Amino acid sequence: MEINFKKKGSSNVLGPVVIFVILNLMFFSMLLYFVIKQSTGAVVYEELYAKKIALLVDNARCNTDIVMNVSELSGVLEKNNYELANVFGFNSAKSEVVVRVASKGGYAYRHFSNCKLSSEIIDENLILKIGESRDE
Repeated sequence: MEINFKKKGSSNVLGPVVIFVILNLMFFSMLLYFVIKQSTGAVVYEELYAKKIALLVDNARCNTDIVMNVSELSGVLEKNNYELANVFGFNSAKSEVVVRVASKGGYAYRHFSNCKLSSEIIDENLILKIGESRDE
């Protein structure tokens, strides 16, 4: 008695399973990264402070100093091992306020003011120095 098995098609089941597992691992690793980033509160504080500062700058006149208490950032900065001196910045070429609460990422928000901007940290206060107009 002779049994003859004939293949009518390929039976490569391993390829699609491997691709499915790799895609699932990629998806869940991105999801985990997002959850970890959100849990520190960094994203919320970056967006909040960038928008607040942009609104203050837009509503202020040139040659003005604004003092803002940023003490609530200390807890988030400790979690991310980041210093308060590196948090706030300005991109004058794009007219953006940039807030970075962690070493990676950051949030930039546009403002419409045409004044030169700089900042200084004294204790836990941010001093926004809105200078002369850039047109002059």
